[in-house]
Amino acid sequence: MKDGEPVKDKYGSVKVKNGEQEIRIYKDYPEPFPLYPGEILRKIDNLTVVPRDYALKVRANRTFTDSEGKKHEAGDEWLVKGPTIYVPKICLLYTSDAADDMQCVDLGGR
Repeated sequence: MKDGEPVKDKYGSVKVKNGEQEIRIYKDYPEPFPLYPGEILRKIDNLTVVPRDYALKVRANRTFTDSEGKKHEAGDEWLVKGPTIYVPKICLLYTSDAADDMQCVDLGGR
């Protein structure tokens, strides 16, 4: 998309990014938008609610720059801390709840 219009090649055909996906939510796209040739609509049924004092561990599956301007390399891992609603992103893989990766050690102390 460029200036709200689909990008076309020299023959007037709409350029399609084969294999690419995009997630659009109402917060970012409150107005209806058209589907262009080659695009399909899929519904996301559930969003993950991350409670206070919890976190999700995510991994970048490709290099990208986030909405805050920070660059993440493919393979980088970090925590998405609650409270928040985790909206899936195509460039991120949800790996686990952070608590699943932690282990407690009994130090004795008696």
